This record gives sequence, C-alpha cells and structure tokens, in this order.
Amino acid sequence: MPTLMPASPTSRYAVALGLFAGALAFRLVFVPPDGGLVFSTFYVATVLALYFCGPGPSALVIALSVGVGVYFFASPHGSWALGPTGAVAPMAYLATSAVAAWVGCGNCARPTGGCSAANRNCVPSSMTRRRCCSASAPGVGSCS
Repeated sequence: MPTLMPASPTSRYAVALGLFAGALAFRLVFVPPDGGLVFSTFYVATVLALYFCGPGPSALVIALSVGVGVYFFASPHGSWALGPTGAVAPMAYLATSAVAAWVGCGNCARPTGGCSAANRNCVPSSMTRRRCCSASAPGVGSCS
C-alpha cells in the first residue's frame, strides 16, 4: 500500500477526478471514438483511484466513466440509447470494477481497539490495519 496519500476527503476526490480526466484525455487523443473497447482507459483510472483514494472517490470515477463511456463512446455516439448488445460493455465494466473494489479494499477495515485513537489521521479506506497502526505514535497501541 502507498505511504503518501491525500489525507482529506476533498483532496482524495480531487485526485480521483484528475485520474478520470487523464483517462478521458488519453481516450480522446489516442483512441478513435468508434475504436471499440469503450472503457479501456477508464479501467486504469478506476484501479488507481481505488488504490490511492479509496472506495468513495473510486465510485465517483466509476459513475463518471459509465456516463461518459455510454454517451460518447458506445454506439450510437452522442446518445443514451443502448441496444441489447450495447448494454454488455457498461455492465461488464461495472461488474469488473465491483470485483476490483472488493479485492482491492478487502483490507480497508478501520483499525479497532487501542489503535483507533492513535490513527485519527490514517486513511482507513486506503491503508491496511497493520500499516495504519505501525504509522501511529509509538507505545499507544499495537495491532497485528
């Protein structure tokens, strides 16, 4: 897990929005609108947002990615209408993003016991319990 993380929720959401904007810019510049693989660049933004920002900001990235992907890159372009086959890509993206969130945030539990008072500044959605407790003040509590 990373050791340098945005501490405030505002900065975590700002980083997540930056990741989304970067993925969108990459998609617009390097992949033609009808090039297929609608959500290819958004997968990277989703995983990075999960890793660096936590589940809340990554849910925002997922929601924005689905909206932009369906409207601008899925056929027919510039429309919210999806045919029976057009719904497969967004559903697959949502399913794989949910799996990534489940796997990536499996150790995102808030520390309990003696460590909780020492870890007020920890970001529980992005640090494992052990890392969070080891970063706390010495002698305050111990977690395993």
